[in-house]
Amino acid sequence: MGRPSSNRGRVLKVTLVQIRVFVEVVERAGFAKAADALGMSQPSVSHAVASLEKAVGRPLFVRQPAVAPTPLGRKLLPHARSVLASFHSFSASALDPASPSGDVRLAVTLTARTGMIPSLLPVWEKAAPHVKVHVLEADEDEMVPWLEEGAIDAAILIDPSEIPPGGIVVARDAFAAVLRKDHPLAAEPSISVTELLDDPVIVSASSCRPRVMEICTSAVPAFRPVQQVRDLSTLLRMVAGHVGVSVVPTLARSMLGDELVMVPLHPVSRRTLVLTGPSTRPWLPAVTALRDAIALQPLSF
Repeated sequence: MGRPSSNRGRVLKVTLVQIRVFVEVVERAGFAKAADALGMSQPSVSHAVASLEKAVGRPLFVRQPAVAPTPLGRKLLPHARSVLASFHSFSASALDPASPSGDVRLAVTLTARTGMIPSLLPVWEKAAPHVKVHVLEADEDEMVPWLEEGAIDAAILIDPSEIPPGGIVVARDAFAAVLRKDHPLAAEPSISVTELLDDPVIVSASSCRPRVMEICTSAVPAFRPVQQVRDLSTLLRMVAGHVGVSVVPTLARSMLGDELVMVPLHPVSRRTLVLTGPSTRPWLPAVTALRDAIALQPLSF
């Protein structure tokens, strides 16, 4: 028989303040910055971390050469965020569920931030004036884990395999060609993918890449991009600089410079953008208010 665990029956006594301080020190990468963000003194932050480390029995941070979580700290971080998010939901629901207020951390992709959020913020401000939306830019594959661990309160997902419970479609867009205005095809009402691929094509190395590659290889199986660029602004500057053409979501239209034009592609390849909260805990009332404000008017781009 194995030796009984010495931790069996042990109750870990920690406080919400300790957990909040722990998360803030990780996210700010330092005790002084965490103290400023929390409105606490640095000695108070250090004491909270030391007390938490004593409770768990092992260090949660290395202090030199820079403050960073230990392997145990990294392991506990998602759980700590989830605890804080659940308490935030509890508090918000208990205070005044009929009149939601407070902060909502909303994760979106770059194209959604630039092309859609400016249209949504006025709608939300009118419908939920006491809710403040903090927009965080994220890659598509980061959003669901962030939601479930409590790092964010809501997200706008792109083409989820299924709409999560409570989620709604907030917008639809499509992929389009980006060309210089002096390109021979720039004045066409639409162009085929095959026509576009007569030019060198620059592909985004972000989360859009699989869809763009699928669009291109469906027309030309041997397609290879001339460049792959992570930053969308850099990609657009390269198109403007005669390096090639590109395929991007129509939500990126607002990012085009004076030298560029966006032309619809055929066949059409569309995207669906879905606003959702976490699936493993109740939503903040403020997130529900944001959803309800736009439930009847999904946008198209």
